[in-house]
Amino acid sequence: MKYALAILTATSLAAITAAAGPPATAGQHYVYQGAYARTLLNDDRASSRPRNLRVDYLSIEPGSYLVHTTTGFGKRRAINFHYLDETSSPTTLTFTDRLMGGVARGILPRLNLPKAALGSRWEGPAGPALPPGSRLTFRIEKEEAINQRDCWVVFAVPAQKLPVRTDLMEVNTCEYRAWVAKDNGDVLKATSLLETTYRRANGKPKYRTETNIQLKSKAQMSAKATRERRIEGEALLAASRQYARALRAGAGWKQLGKQAEALERHRAKYAGGQYDGVAASLARRIRSEQTILRRRAKLVELVGKPAPKFDIPSLDGRAINLRDYRGRVVLLNFFATWCAPCRREAPTLEADYHQRLPAEDFALLVINTGERGNAETLAAAFRKRYQLTYVIGLDLDGRVRRDYGVFAFPTNLVIDREGIVVYAEAGFNDAALQMAVRMAIKK
Repeated sequence: MKYALAILTATSLAAITAAAGPPATAGQHYVYQGAYARTLLNDDRASSRPRNLRVDYLSIEPGSYLVHTTTGFGKRRAINFHYLDETSSPTTLTFTDRLMGGVARGILPRLNLPKAALGSRWEGPAGPALPPGSRLTFRIEKEEAINQRDCWVVFAVPAQKLPVRTDLMEVNTCEYRAWVAKDNGDVLKATSLLETTYRRANGKPKYRTETNIQLKSKAQMSAKATRERRIEGEALLAASRQYARALRAGAGWKQLGKQAEALERHRAKYAGGQYDGVAASLARRIRSEQTILRRRAKLVELVGKPAPKFDIPSLDGRAINLRDYRGRVVLLNFFATWCAPCRREAPTLEADYHQRLPAEDFALLVINTGERGNAETLAAAFRKRYQLTYVIGLDLDGRVRRDYGVFAFPTNLVIDREGIVVYAEAGFNDAALQMAVRMAIKK
């Protein structure tokens, strides 16, 4: 889901909520702007340039909002669109996301604190970053003015001791702040800091996610404009829900073509509409998902078949031909230097495969592809940095990558002595890969 910087990201700020404030009347339009940054902490080469972040809320009826989030810029821009219902409890806000059918806790443009006094404390349910049933401790820590409006600054942290674990990750740091206007409960600013370790991912990557948004404008739209946006938005959500259901049902790339066609029909009907950019972004997402599914199917179908032939140059200028490795088991690895899992994988490939396994039975062949710059320069620097001695081939035009159905980095295949693919998987599952290699050698 690299495209889905979901509304939870923009509003994970959002766990900061207290009791629901007076719901906005229909047509109230709030625009927040700020920045979002996600940094990989356990990779000294990784850095994250903050991405622009904009969140638009349009109240279409009391307690219901169309929420439009845009992150990034240019070709790296990601757009998300949600229709959220509000149900309030004494201490938190819970939104039911009609698009995905899930529950997310998020911030609304207006909040009403249950205890509006300096030093007040209370507890409420935590957001989606923490395990189900978790609680947050809220505290009004100070008073501060934002744009000449007096605010309560609300600070929230998990009630339980950190770190805490979910099914997929370990939460090491979790902090939220919101600046709530004293006069009417408008949220003028919100920030979040989240540090997590993904326990099931290779190398257990640790990320820091920081978000900062501030209210830039608030306006009342006409009843006619609100109605037009609602009609267009609900039509777009209907098409979006079909796409979401297709993904959950495991639709293949051909089935997703129907969802793409539905989006194109929507765009033709509402050409130039307020949410045309959202529809265009979702259409691109579907096409990208189609490409991934098509390549994944191709990769899986290779198992049990002869490995596609190729003839490419190596980083040292020599020609690499797969036929030259016939009679040995080959571990064929596809990588890119910008890929963080590839950087974590490289030393293991060198030490546990290239150096340890007998050369008369085994060969490691690593192919650099999909670079965002001069491939030779980047691959050479990568080899020097990690002191690699194995062969690195250069797939400069991407042909080999396409022939093998590579859709993610790294991708590893095991080819037996007869040239038949016996293992193919995106990612680096070291235990499964070692088993496949050793079984092929013993065969």
